[in-house]
Amino acid sequence: MATRRERVVLELEDHFSREILTAAAATKTLDKSLGGLSTSAVQNQRTMSTGGRELDRYSGRLRLLTDVAATLGPALVPIGAVAVPALAGLAAQFGAAAIAGGTAVAAFQGVGTALEAVQKAALEPTTDNLNAAREALEALSPAAREFVARVQEMRPALTALRDAAAAGLFPGLTAALDDLEGSFGRVETVLYTVGDAAGSLTEEFAEGLAGPRGQEFLSFIAAEVPSALTELGRAVGNVAAGMADLWMAFTPLNRSMSSWLLEASRGFDDWAQGLSETDGFN
Repeated sequence: MATRRERVVLELEDHFSREILTAAAATKTLDKSLGGLSTSAVQNQRTMSTGGRELDRYSGRLRLLTDVAATLGPALVPIGAVAVPALAGLAAQFGAAAIAGGTAVAAFQGVGTALEAVQKAALEPTTDNLNAAREALEALSPAAREFVARVQEMRPALTALRDAAAAGLFPGLTAALDDLEGSFGRVETVLYTVGDAAGSLTEEFAEGLAGPRGQEFLSFIAAEVPSALTELGRAVGNVAAGMADLWMAFTPLNRSMSSWLLEASRGFDDWAQGLSETDGFN
């Protein structure tokens, strides 16, 4: 049987017909779209990887906080149960101290004037001085007049205390002034420089305040500050009323806290006294 070989050559020639151009454009567009999808997929994968690491890190922190809270929680509950009443009681004590200080300031009104008038009358017993001392004493309450009389009786002893304190303090102050005398020239220069700068700033501020922007600011202040002060005053009044109600509501707790503080101070005093009697830590 004989073998026969044949060669077939197929030649395709196209002069870029409309169909071929359309197919080529569609192929190129599809290729670009597939490339964009590939890039987006890679970026999304990287973003998800980074986000996963961040979530892992935050999860670790949250887990740590959860473990700490779980560990300290049972200990924090009794601490909070003691701290809240303690703070409330201390606030009440400080409030009472503030009221006591205000009461003392009010009670001493006129006492200083009466003491000066009585002392002046004692040193120079003229009619005018005696009348001034009498009027100053009559303006006081009976308890305040008794206090003034007692202080006047103790004035020699108080004067001796004053003189003793002065004898110990003022020699050192006098020596300090002697030491500082050599530096007064430098201090004078510094004070002049600072004062000159402050004066220049004040002048510039006054000029700016007298200008258009300063006048606009003053107009703003005149329009806004009254209403703001009114609202602030009402807010402060509401807060003060609320604090007063809260103080009254905590009265039983405040009394318990006061008793506890008194007992604790007595215990500390006994401990300190016993330590002193045993010669301290020696």
